[in-house]
Amino acid sequence: MRLMLWVLFILAGLAANASADDIAGSWKVSFVRGIAWQTIGDADFDFKVEGNKLSGAAHIGVGWPGAAPISEGAIDGDRVSFLVLGQQPSSDGYPKIAIRGNGPR
Repeated sequence: MRLMLWVLFILAGLAANASADDIAGSWKVSFVRGIAWQTIGDADFDFKVEGNKLSGAAHIGVGWPGAAPISEGAIDGDRVSFLVLGQQPSSDGYPKIAIRGNGPR
C-alpha cells in the first residue's frame, strides 16, 4: 500500500506541472522511504495520450506485478487516473492498482 502512495504522490506532481500532451512518453518513478530517501523500488510508465484518454504500459517491480497494460486512463484538467492490472497472479489474485494524481487546487 505504501508503494502506491508514493506513485500517487509522484503522479500528483506530474499532473500539477504538465499538460495532457506533456504526460505522453516514458516516465521512470522511484519509490523512496526514510530520512535518507532510500530507494525501495522503481516503476516505468509509457503513456500514450489521445484527447483526454490515457493508455500505454506499466512496468512495476521485478516479476510482480511486472509488465501490464494501462487501462481506464483519463485526463481531466489537472487530474490523471488509470488502472494497472498485473498479469501474474499472487495468493490474493491478480494485482490491481488504481492510480490517481491531482494538481494543486
